[in-house]
Amino acid sequence: MRNRLAKTATVFLLCIMLPTLCFAGVVGKITGKVLDKETGQPLMYANIVILGTPLGAMSLEDGSFMILNVAPGKFSVQASYVGYTPLVISEVVIEPDITRELLFELEPTIAKEIEPIVVQAERPLVQVDVTSTRNIFLADEVQALPVDNPVNVVNYISGSSISAAGTHIRGGRATEVGYYIDDTPIQDPIQNNALVNLSTQSVNEMVVFTGGFNAEYGNASSGIVNIITSEGSDEFHGSIEHRMYLPIHMLWRKSDTGDPLDTGELRQRLNLTGPIYKKGKANLKFALAVEATEWDDWQPRIESLNRPGKVRLYNGTLTFQYGGTKLKAVVNVENDEHVSSYDAYRLYERLLVPETWRWTNNDNYRFALSASHMITDNSFVKGTFSVLDGTMEIAQQGKKWDPTLTYQENQDLYDWDLDVRRDEENFVISGDNPYYDHQKRRIYTFRGSYTHQRGRHEVKTGVDLSLYDVQEIDVFASTQNYYIFEYDVQPRSGAVYAQDKLEFEGLIMNLGLRLDFFDPNHKVFKDFSHPYDLNAPDSLWHGPNRDQAPIELERPGGGGLVDADIKWKLSPRLGASHPIAENSYLHFEYGHFFQMPSFDYLYENEKFHTRGRWLIVGNPDIEAEKTVAYEVGINHLLHTNTAVDLTFFYKDITDMSETVVLGPTAESNPQGRENYSTFQNVGFGNVRGFEINLKRRYYNNWRYHGAYTFMVAKGFSSNWNEGALRRFDDEEFPTQQFYLDWDRRHSFLLTGGYSKEKNWSADIAITYATGAPYTDPKTLSKKPSRNNARFPSISNVDVEVHKIFEVFGLDTDIFVRITNLFDQRNLTNWDDTDQDLRNWLVANPGDYLGPFGDYTVYGPPRSVLGGVKVSF
Repeated sequence: MRNRLAKTATVFLLCIMLPTLCFAGVVGKITGKVLDKETGQPLMYANIVILGTPLGAMSLEDGSFMILNVAPGKFSVQASYVGYTPLVISEVVIEPDITRELLFELEPTIAKEIEPIVVQAERPLVQVDVTSTRNIFLADEVQALPVDNPVNVVNYISGSSISAAGTHIRGGRATEVGYYIDDTPIQDPIQNNALVNLSTQSVNEMVVFTGGFNAEYGNASSGIVNIITSEGSDEFHGSIEHRMYLPIHMLWRKSDTGDPLDTGELRQRLNLTGPIYKKGKANLKFALAVEATEWDDWQPRIESLNRPGKVRLYNGTLTFQYGGTKLKAVVNVENDEHVSSYDAYRLYERLLVPETWRWTNNDNYRFALSASHMITDNSFVKGTFSVLDGTMEIAQQGKKWDPTLTYQENQDLYDWDLDVRRDEENFVISGDNPYYDHQKRRIYTFRGSYTHQRGRHEVKTGVDLSLYDVQEIDVFASTQNYYIFEYDVQPRSGAVYAQDKLEFEGLIMNLGLRLDFFDPNHKVFKDFSHPYDLNAPDSLWHGPNRDQAPIELERPGGGGLVDADIKWKLSPRLGASHPIAENSYLHFEYGHFFQMPSFDYLYENEKFHTRGRWLIVGNPDIEAEKTVAYEVGINHLLHTNTAVDLTFFYKDITDMSETVVLGPTAESNPQGRENYSTFQNVGFGNVRGFEINLKRRYYNNWRYHGAYTFMVAKGFSSNWNEGALRRFDDEEFPTQQFYLDWDRRHSFLLTGGYSKEKNWSADIAITYATGAPYTDPKTLSKKPSRNNARFPSISNVDVEVHKIFEVFGLDTDIFVRITNLFDQRNLTNWDDTDQDLRNWLVANPGDYLGPFGDYTVYGPPRSVLGGVKVSF
């Protein structure tokens, strides 16, 4: 019945869309009026143009005008009328999905030729058509933050918190954020994070949604990060930058071995943008950003180790515009090689045998081609096709597990016995690293939309389609035991949506409906409780040599495989804003959001490899995780340049993926071989809290943003593997919700700066959060009180100072960046499920380093970088 309703809704939405759908993108809109400055009367047939583009409009009888499909960025907009002095409004900031209103008051003149009057626009602090919490960062604002990867901007917004798993938005898991480039998803289907990284130089604008988002976005539960890349410029510009680690610690530290914090970081950047061809209505522009970075220790923790790494980033854009038609091609390439920060045998256990450390190699690329066309002054179509490809390999150098060989043949490829040997302090002194992981992901995506402005309605309909080709080989081996989990799958996903932005006097509404589907394109157990026959020689756990046994498609009395169901999810979205005073408005957002879990949860061990004690099999029939989110807030303009926002939020999270232990002998043999782990939607939780944001725009050389977040995040599982861990520790399922691992009750944020154009500037970023919860190992029992203790609070201060000189007519910027200015030891990566760490903490209260002195439990120490940037 549910599938029938979903399919009916699909047909209904397609019937609405197909008559007009051609090709999706994030663009803004300009509206306004043209008036006679002296009389206040509207001027009909005035000409309004966005300078440097073919976009424009003509005013109507009431003086109103509208320009659709405006790319994000800063523009100058001119209005002209016969017998009046032209007026140019410069620095008009266009933001995605936002309507920018302009008022042109033209002065009469009798002169035949006159220079236009130029005034500078102010970016509104209170935007009445914003119905949910979003953070918009222009290119210079991204550059002012202490980040080298634009994705990390999310660490400097209210509602974010960090844990060992990553950054969380409003209490959701770190994997619940959707990442986009130019409105096209770049999600890694295995890790559920951004598959490809960019240089901050290639960013034109960024939009981060934290309080809900329109129907055009899907497969995300907590937030959306959309990076909008540069389209090039009408004039040639460029810059060259070099930065390096500065050993200033040696000014007050004495050491015979040099600076213990020296990461050896070297980073070079090249940025070019400009025109290629321009004639008449035709305009071809480009943007290029290249970045190369190397480290002696790419991820220092309290002290530097010899853990080298290097990254190469190549980002290029070509934009061609002819009248109302625009084509944009984008290429992103990332090559990354470094000593792995994650190890099945912890890195510090292998300090004495660095030749066995595993290396991570990433090769990722993306190509996207988008097209947009203005059908009429009130409607346009957009379409994007993209290919996202990523390959990752984690292995000891010179060692590579070959899945086509037998276990014994692979073991012979290693120089030493796979069994490790340890010294009296339990450090590994010999033995190869037994872990190997290889992932290959290729995703073809098409997004298309049609937008039409009809009166006060801006209607948008769209379609999404993604085709996946994903392979993974995950091996853990020793002479006593080994696991080899692999899969090769080709699932499909897609969506249709419709949304309407209603703009009335005193009321803005965003209405949307989205229908998603996911086709696992895979077989699944017919009966998870009895997936095999204990008496059959070819059963799952009793195959030839007890290894990789086949399952019959049908077996009398249970077992066998059937096709996994196609999943359909319908998501309503509703947002509204309403002025309640001259400088205040109320905003409200409600929505249903779904996200498919990691492909590991669906397809892990698809060949049913059964060698090893702890067996796990994916569940292709698992459902999407669901979040129902609400928020209500008030935005108030305190002063011309200062605004405050107070927002309350609540999230109800259900169908969270978690491991469960199944099997016909589960009760009689709790750790028996015939038990196995799989994934089911058994977890749930809720989050509530509020945020206060205080913003002052750049005025009199100053700007700042301060934020406070109060949040309570509770649930039944913080870790996808908690079900299996409970069985391993012989614990019962919790009877009440507990604080989740990333529940940081209070957090503060302050970013700001002072600058004098073409002279000098100073920026600062301060963050503070109360400690995250963990389970005190002294209280473990069959019914433990989960997360009943708190780590120390964490804080960080980053500072960046620039001084600009003119050298041979070129702007030369000399700068220094200090991260973690006060060298705080922030505990962020301690794992309370690690038996060694738990036992060590019981014996050594307050010592979180564990038996191997593992400093990776802490965040990075103070780092000082200096450099020079020459712009031309």
